[in-house]
Amino acid sequence: MKATQYSQTPFIVLFLIAAAAFLAAVAVTGVKSETENYMEFFADGLPSTMEYPPLAAVFFGLPKLISSTPGGYETAFAAEAFIFFVIGLVYTAKLAKKFNQSQHAAMTLYAVGMLLMLEFVLDRYDIFPAVLTLLAIYCYVTKRYALAWIVLSLATMTKLYPAILMPIFLIPMLTGRDWKGAAKGTALYFGVALAIFLPLLITDPDAATFFISYHSGRPLQIESFAASLIYPFSLAGATEAEWVFTYGSDNMAGPIPDAAAGVVLPIMAAMLLLLYAFTAHLFLKIRKNGRNTEDNRRALFGATLFLAMVIFMLGSKVFSGQYLIWIIPLAAFLPAVFPDIRRRRIAAILLAATIVLLQADFAVNAFFLNGEGLTVPGMSLILAKNLALLATAVMVILAIRERITGRNAAPDRNL
Repeated sequence: MKATQYSQTPFIVLFLIAAAAFLAAVAVTGVKSETENYMEFFADGLPSTMEYPPLAAVFFGLPKLISSTPGGYETAFAAEAFIFFVIGLVYTAKLAKKFNQSQHAAMTLYAVGMLLMLEFVLDRYDIFPAVLTLLAIYCYVTKRYALAWIVLSLATMTKLYPAILMPIFLIPMLTGRDWKGAAKGTALYFGVALAIFLPLLITDPDAATFFISYHSGRPLQIESFAASLIYPFSLAGATEAEWVFTYGSDNMAGPIPDAAAGVVLPIMAAMLLLLYAFTAHLFLKIRKNGRNTEDNRRALFGATLFLAMVIFMLGSKVFSGQYLIWIIPLAAFLPAVFPDIRRRRIAAILLAATIVLLQADFAVNAFFLNGEGLTVPGMSLILAKNLALLATAVMVILAIRERITGRNAAPDRNL
């Protein structure tokens, strides 16, 4: 079945209306937005204590050129986020068309996800690296490899997490013995990053490396998967855990949480390495078992991208709510990964449940409990959110296993 083309206009209009309502609510209530912190970063020029890589300065700085008042900056920042929302919507549709899937369904998943995350999209920074990563993925699957590596590097210099996807871009080339393409891609990726990072490193080493030391020293955030698993034991008296506010977030402190903060990153790194190795094995396997079709290669690539992000989110010391924005642009891969419509819908429901539980957690912890920290309602919602995301990842693993082993019937292309 050929992909059906649909207009992006209804989604764009709906997002504009929602964005206007959000900005009006912020103005009426007088709630201080996160973007005011971004604006303050540039009060006296380029900051030396910014917790993001160097290219972030572009996205924080452009709204400051338009307005230096909190309300004006908030509006300009929201307009910048809106532009990236539209870019993401367009390329989600392009990916769906490339995959011969319903563009309308892919755009609906993307738009609904972004609307459910609206306050994070408009009031946080994560839509910029997420959409840049989507553009890199699109360039890659359309075989614009040089551009894909360049854009992925730009995304990494905007926020570090796209770096975990770099090996996934390499794996199909290495398993296909495209040594030249792999070498060129690696050189482009690190060359672009170095070109951005090196001037700042030379002129202001402390500013260039601050974001690295900042994140390495962070404690265990209460929204992290590890914290949500530790809390029931602390509730039962098996370990001590208390709430502290540091590094701009609610964190868990105590003997076990402090120890966990020191080991979760090595465990997460080991899980990522295991994923890369297993993915390489599967790419080699489909070459040997006669299942080296474009559909299966695409499904394996998309599944690995998704799983890498889930491992990074659930395995980190910090799992801020806005991180879920990272996986929304992968909506176009869902039909390619799942072999039947029923499981696609279940996966979509689980992802929606993850976002809804996040919003419930945000409402309960930030507003109803006034940021009191470790409470049974708040931590229960956090645990439920993390388990819903984990369940989605398990579904992806089972679906890709079926594809590679050939145990499933021919994929249903309809949504």
